[in-house]
Amino acid sequence: MIPPPDGIPWLAWATVVVLLALIGGVPAWITARSTRGAIDEVREQVANTHSTNLREDIDESKSAAAGAMAQATLAAESAHRVERHVQDLVLSIRAMEHSADRRDAIATKALTEVREDLDAHLEEIPAILERAFADHCPQMHAKEIEKRRP
Repeated sequence: MIPPPDGIPWLAWATVVVLLALIGGVPAWITARSTRGAIDEVREQVANTHSTNLREDIDESKSAAAGAMAQATLAAESAHRVERHVQDLVLSIRAMEHSADRRDAIATKALTEVREDLDAHLEEIPAILERAFADHCPQMHAKEIEKRRP
């Protein structure tokens, strides 16, 4: 203990020193008691009371995260490829629709031309048929007679 200064009784000096120690020590002691519970909680979290090593758990988690990242990358690439295929299919369908429309337009035009041609020559059909039967039938009749001759 530090000797008391001149003129101060020894007992008074000791009381002041003890009081100063208590004033500084009591809050430290209270703080230590309150942190002891927190330290116990931390110790419970980091103590090796479980069956696996914390490092192994972290490595497994990192490995699982890396695997999930790889799967997510593959899924994103697959989604991009599917999107490109869908775009290609849409373009193909549009081209097919255009081809079908063009084919229908050509067929409609051809049918219209045939109808117009038939309408223009409709009056000539009876005369054409009459001429065909007149020319063809006598020739057929003559051939039949020749076949029957011995």
